[in-house]
Amino acid sequence: MPPVIIDLAVIVLALGITYALSSEGLWGAALMFFNILFSTLIALNFYEPLAGVISGLGSFAQGYADTFALMSIYVVCLIILRITTDSIAPAMVRSPLPSTTWAGSHSPWPPPRSRCRSCCSLSRRRRSTRRSSE
Repeated sequence: MPPVIIDLAVIVLALGITYALSSEGLWGAALMFFNILFSTLIALNFYEPLAGVISGLGSFAQGYADTFALMSIYVVCLIILRITTDSIAPAMVRSPLPSTTWAGSHSPWPPPRSRCRSCCSLSRRRRSTRRSSE
C-alpha cells in the first residue's frame, strides 16, 4: 500500500476524532486533551518496567511486551482520569465566548441534558398548557 494512502487515513481518523470531541463543547474537549496528555506522560514513564516483567514471562511475549505494556497503562490511566474529571465537573462550564456554543451546535449528537434543563422545560410546558386551558 502506498504511504500516501496511510497518511490520508491517519489524517481522516484525526479529523474524525476531533469532530467527535468537539461535540462535547470547548470544556469537554479541553478536559479530554489534558486527560490524553497526562495519560500519555504516565504511560511513557512507566511502561518499561512493566514490559520487562511481561517479557520475562516467556519467549512468546517478548515481541509484544512493549506495546502491551504501553497500551495497557495508557488505557487504564485514561479511563481513571476520564471518570475522575467527569465526577468533578459533570456539566459543561458556561462561557460567554461564542466558541463554546459553536462546537456543540455542529454536532451530529444531541446535547447532553441535565436535570435542571429537563425540570425547567417540563415546568414551562405545564405552565403553557395551563394558560391555554384557562
